[in-house]
Amino acid sequence: MSRLTKLFKHPVKFFKDAAKKKRELARLAKIKAPVFAFRIHHWKRSTIEAWLPDKTLIYVPFKTKSVDLKKKWLPLIEKTAGAEILVWGMNLPPEISHTTKPIRFVEDGFIRSIGLGSKHVPPLSLNFDYKTAYFDARKESDLEYLLSTYDFSSDPNLIERARKNIVDIVSHGLSKYNSARRIDTRKIYPAKKDRKRILVVGQVEDDASIIYGCDVRWTNNDVVKLAVFENPDAEVHYKPHPDVFAR
Repeated sequence: MSRLTKLFKHPVKFFKDAAKKKRELARLAKIKAPVFAFRIHHWKRSTIEAWLPDKTLIYVPFKTKSVDLKKKWLPLIEKTAGAEILVWGMNLPPEISHTTKPIRFVEDGFIRSIGLGSKHVPPLSLNFDYKTAYFDARKESDLEYLLSTYDFSSDPNLIERARKNIVDIVSHGLSKYNSARRIDTRKIYPAKKDRKRILVVGQVEDDASIIYGCDVRWTNNDVVKLAVFENPDAEVHYKPHPDVFAR
């Protein structure tokens, strides 16, 4: 229904809605550094807010209908001074992609937590990117640009920090999730012989890193078969993703 039709058919509702929009814009105008957040689960919100203490997060409901995104939220975002958009992963609704406001993508960091995201354990690190999520192979991310263009040789302090971090990660046995207990690997793997060993690291097969990270949708089984094909004389060991292993 067009605005003109609505005016003639439902004049009272038309002016009530207009007044409501005016009040909403007036309220948003008073908000400091508004950020419209999409696809941020409730259990992640306190972590996001801790990382962005100077921002005011406005969470758009998950099940917002397409027509409401297009006719309510997008115009509201466009009319809000200083507004930004924050979206988890690659989940920005297509209706909002036409915005003129800056979009920031957020994802779990590379050392995430002691425990799994599938069990709602909050992330200890996050990756923020204004171009796209770091695993999106279709276009360059801020991280990819930084790694490709930054003059690391001119920043010895950064290199030293990196070396120290590598030592700390290796010496403490840190991984992305750190959810497994320490074990004696001799109880898992047979005694090493002369054959080379290949480790295939599994992923959740509908994970966004698989969907957006390669041209062809590979399954874990495909990768194992490829490892065997390329290394016919090797031992091939497969490690499931922790989320899969935890069912």
